[in-house]
Amino acid sequence: LKLVKSNPVGIISSRPWYKAKVQTPGSVAVYPMEGDRYRVLINNDNWQFISDHTVSLGDTVRFEHHGVLIEKGLSLPDGVAVSLDQQWIAVSNHVDGEVLLFKNSPNLNRNTSATASLQGVVCPHGIDFDASGNLYAADAASPYMHVFKQPATGWGGAQQPSFRIRMVDRETFFRGRYDCYEGGLKGLHINKANDLLVTSFKFGILEFRSLKRLDGNSDPVDEDELQLCVDGRNRYAAGSVITHSRH
Repeated sequence: LKLVKSNPVGIISSRPWYKAKVQTPGSVAVYPMEGDRYRVLINNDNWQFISDHTVSLGDTVRFEHHGVLIEKGLSLPDGVAVSLDQQWIAVSNHVDGEVLLFKNSPNLNRNTSATASLQGVVCPHGIDFDASGNLYAADAASPYMHVFKQPATGWGGAQQPSFRIRMVDRETFFRGRYDCYEGGLKGLHINKANDLLVTSFKFGILEFRSLKRLDGNSDPVDEDELQLCVDGRNRYAAGSVITHSRH
């Protein structure tokens, strides 16, 4: 294995704080626009907002910074994803145990409320849409991955998981559970061209699965265990300073 050091062709600055374009950047979602322009959505987790940027590629790299795109209702957001048809933006709300869906319209701004709230996750982390528009959510604080099928009438209101799949065995889960936000999956990505699911967690590094084999294979859920995970999250969040509003 040969490691090659490469300098970035452009930087969205996080310094100094009073001029920063991003603050505590975590996950990122990118999709193409016209020509060689791309939209970049950055999850600024501890500052609890999604920032909006455009990058233009060519002989030089140019950035346009559009400020805060999504903020209302966010409480320690961890993941951000855009649907394949670019109609929906999903944000995982770590503290409140939900994934918020926002209509990706020209009117979307920091004061826009979510169109839908996907609930029943302990601490959602990585999220992604499949090619059909269904949403998959990694749960950092439980052994499960939560699957939300897009309703025929479209996203809206509150929704519980269509089914759950146990992704981490009990021994591995509790070995990685050093606090009430940990033990389960962290990263999650779907290659929509071939329905390949990629996940990461503390002891598994990267795992690859076929969505076609997983789809519909719901596992029996230990409801008592899941409720204990929720109770632990709530106790931990109540005493955590990072969940307080940055305002």
